[in-house]
Amino acid sequence: MNDVAIEKEKGRAAFGLDPAGYHQARPDYPEWVFEILRSRCGLGEGTSTFEIGAGTGKATRRMLESGANPLVAIEPDARLAGFLEEKAGSPALRVVNSAFEDAVLASSSFPRDKCNRVSLGQRS
Repeated sequence: MNDVAIEKEKGRAAFGLDPAGYHQARPDYPEWVFEILRSRCGLGEGTSTFEIGAGTGKATRRMLESGANPLVAIEPDARLAGFLEEKAGSPALRVVNSAFEDAVLASSSFPRDKCNRVSLGQRS
């Protein structure tokens, strides 16, 4: 397998060319990921949560099912953010179309002593 680097700005735009196709082709995250989020990170009913690089919402949907509320999903690609908003349809979800570095979040929403950083990614 060859490791190929994609420039950050090109990578942020590439996957949104076909959000529905990307969503269908991308595998779901395994259940153990969400078991860890619940047992070690406290994900549950009423947990204030934010997700970086939400994409089409593969993990977003599962976190909402686990009780994340509110859930702020930060997604830099407008097409993926729109797809996520349309498909998720939850009052607990707020989609922020922005790069994480530029996202504006209310400081009181995620207290430092109660916020865990969660990074999810998939390898092909």
